[in-house]
Amino acid sequence: MKQKKASVLLFVMLIIFASAAIVVAIANYATVSLRTRATSAKDLELRYDAFCALNTAIAILEEYSEIDGGIYSALQGWNKPFAEKRIQLPSGSDAEVEIIDESGKIPLRAIPNDTTLALILEALGLNQRDAEEYADLIRDWCDKNDNALLNGAEYEDYDTGTTEPLNRPMETFRELLYVKDVNHVFFDENQRPTELYKKFTSIFSLEPFNKINLNSANEDVLYVLMEAEQKDYDPNLLPALRGEIGSITDGITWCKDASELANRGVIEYPTKLTTFSAQLLKINITIKRGLAQYRMTAYYTNPTTYSQLMSNNQTTSSTTSRSSSRNNQKQSTASNFDNAVVNTNAKKASKKGTFKVVRIIAN
Repeated sequence: MKQKKASVLLFVMLIIFASAAIVVAIANYATVSLRTRATSAKDLELRYDAFCALNTAIAILEEYSEIDGGIYSALQGWNKPFAEKRIQLPSGSDAEVEIIDESGKIPLRAIPNDTTLALILEALGLNQRDAEEYADLIRDWCDKNDNALLNGAEYEDYDTGTTEPLNRPMETFRELLYVKDVNHVFFDENQRPTELYKKFTSIFSLEPFNKINLNSANEDVLYVLMEAEQKDYDPNLLPALRGEIGSITDGITWCKDASELANRGVIEYPTKLTTFSAQLLKINITIKRGLAQYRMTAYYTNPTTYSQLMSNNQTTSSTTSRSSSRNNQKQSTASNFDNAVVNTNAKKASKKGTFKVVRIIAN
């Protein structure tokens, strides 16, 4: 009898233990599921706030463009539209928006097939012979053909098992690590960037635009451009572009054209590949709510120019080697996110030459 009661008691305890385990498992699943749904919902809310901030930034840029006749310089005041809480989102989220004129740098993909790149490298401190050799090697890495330049190298010149030229514009400066006979001047034996690499990446951009905005260029960019055009650099060039010297009219410290530079005492300036207005803006957005964050970068530029430049870009997911088959198929990486952004000025956006959001990257 006692043995029978003990068996029943053991059975009941097993049932209680199993039930408790099931309840705990269900509770854990429910907690994880609810947390996932809550996180997903919060992400959607933050993403919505980011697009609200983007539309606001675009509206501000369009207003500056209409008032001043174009987007020329951050001195106009458009670079930090949400600074000092001047604009707040309805949701109460904190928004940090910074607009950067990428066209203040030299577009590597737009460098003409002449001596320009070699002259720029020479201005960075290389001797003429090395500058010409490295320029050809870099150009062979980026051009679309397999014909080696005088001092360059194409796939047949690379050692077996090493990286081959990708024959498309660079997508990251890290690719310099794989360019034959160039890598050692941009990286040391531990693959750490050299001073030349830092100088090179500070003045060049890999983004798709074809002209440099002089109003956004720094002194290093202006100097190498003048050297590339074999002109003497005028130290008054940068102060004149910033409105620090010469005559200023109606508080306009930037320059809309060469005549305004001349009025400020500067005649010689780089004319090749240059302009006085922004060509590509990066709108960097960070949305914060509590501990949660959402980051997004939008490219704001002329959609026609962007598409034309990106159509020349043959992309690969990773660098290829001699042992792998060559990929000769062109792929366009131009991604059109126009439909993701509501443009509040549709008529203006449809006009030829008007900037639009052509790409969005969420971090």
